[in-house]
Amino acid sequence: MRTSKKPKRLAILGATGSVGAQALDVFQSYREGFELVGISACKSWERLASLAEAFEPEWVFLADPSARGFLRKTLAKTSVTILEDEQALLDTLSPEALDLVLACVSGTDALKPTLAALERGIDVGLANKEAMLVLGPLLKKAAKGSGARIFPMDSEHAAVERALRGVQSRKEVRKVILTSSGGPFWTLPEEALKHVSREEVLKHPVWSMGSKITVDSATLMNKGFELIEACLLFDIPMEKLEVWIHPQGLVHGILELNDGQHIWIVSEPDMRIPIAQAMFFPWVPPTPLRSFRPFGREFTFFMADDARFPALKLAREAFSASRASVVRLVAANEVLVEAFLHGNLPFWRIVPLLEEFAASSQDEAAPGLSDLSSTLAFLGVTKDAACTLLNQD
Repeated sequence: MRTSKKPKRLAILGATGSVGAQALDVFQSYREGFELVGISACKSWERLASLAEAFEPEWVFLADPSARGFLRKTLAKTSVTILEDEQALLDTLSPEALDLVLACVSGTDALKPTLAALERGIDVGLANKEAMLVLGPLLKKAAKGSGARIFPMDSEHAAVERALRGVQSRKEVRKVILTSSGGPFWTLPEEALKHVSREEVLKHPVWSMGSKITVDSATLMNKGFELIEACLLFDIPMEKLEVWIHPQGLVHGILELNDGQHIWIVSEPDMRIPIAQAMFFPWVPPTPLRSFRPFGREFTFFMADDARFPALKLAREAFSASRASVVRLVAANEVLVEAFLHGNLPFWRIVPLLEEFAASSQDEAAPGLSDLSSTLAFLGVTKDAACTLLNQD
């Protein structure tokens, strides 16, 4: 962990996605404070090539091996190094070369590089929920051992982290409230969910995000995962956490204190705010973004109940059961959401199938998951089981 005032050496994993694009926007606004060392993408080789030509990082990595040839040809006349495989990516993550890695990759692809960065003492800005859900104890152990720090980059956890700076002790906090817009269907009758289109699911009422997290927001599984993530990030017991539906998306996190007062973190819904918070920690830079003004704005809140949002109950039960149950939920959800996005599963079946999968796994022995290899092996087995359930549906 560096303490000098030299520019922070930065890598953005998932630079072509929604969060990665906004991280690059923050980088452009404060270029003198950072050196962009590397960027990666999953499949979007043309966009990655364009970013490499525009920002001239030292290296780029494309997870899809079938498209690396196109990327190599496009960047042949540049000085940018194209990493050959995932191991080459992991090898570049060294504290001699990097100070901060922004994990903006969706799904479980971020697991290995996130853990590797923390083990080697590199701070991580975490926009990827699956990394903390699947590897939470391992990530925290790695960070503690190396002195690296984990900075949450989703709006709710970044808001909670910011609010917690305002209390002298966690003992002052009675409740932590995570807010949710409710997604596009929270007022829709349950029967009507059978008729929503893919386009309607992917049209979030507040945020512009990637496809996978947008689907999770529509089922509210995203918020269920955030409950678990909050427990792991902040060492907060689940019984102290609540979810409030806040359709306007202006209040991002709330602390309820023992004396009845509340600390609210309020801003326009803009992902660049939590991204900048992670990139500049502990300093807060002056922002070019539009300042929040409350005049004439509506603030409404509704308690999110498990009957209306069963994904929240699934998440709580998984966390209470075991780490293996959380990994099962993450793996099954990833499989089912991918099936929906490819037109192989109707939206309304995602949560019922997750409930069915959780029920069928209750009597299974929970593996130790004591290291990365055993966790990844279990993740793969669980995804296969979820695919089997999907094919039977």
